[in-house]
Amino acid sequence: IKIMMRQKERDTSRLKKYTQSLTPSELEICELILADKNIPEISAITGKSISNVTSTRSHIRSKLNLKKDENLKDSLIKITRKN
Repeated sequence: IKIMMRQKERDTSRLKKYTQSLTPSELEICELILADKNIPEISAITGKSISNVTSTRSHIRSKLNLKKDENLKDSLIKITRKN
């Protein structure tokens, strides 16, 4: 569990460095996406509506300058795994 917690902290830190414009709510959604959670699961975990989660994902994509054909999870993995 300690290893997983350290990895989560590193991921969050790298996301913050990559784009300082992500809000705490957006960072939480990113963490859940990286934890392989889908939109309904994220909605249940956060207590937010599916439309709110979808909207937040859209804001994240915009802030990360992703194209429509770029996968959000894959992009987050690339960001968090950079040295």
